[in-house]
Amino acid sequence: MSKKGVLTMNIYNCFSQKLAGFLLINGFAITGIKSDLKNTGRTIYLFQNSESLQRAISKYKNKTV
Repeated sequence: MSKKGVLTMNIYNCFSQKLAGFLLINGFAITGIKSDLKNTGRTIYLFQNSESLQRAISKYKNKTV
């Protein structure tokens, strides 16, 4: 999995504010927000994982590479 996010069960943990913004613009809702315990000052954005979310993440990665 990429450094920008981690898949856990049916929740996608997004560590990138830019990726989270891209997902929001593309119609995905944040299901939760939490602080990163390992890296103070960083926020983790939680999204409900789905095939469409994974496609959007792939689209984002292809545009930013």
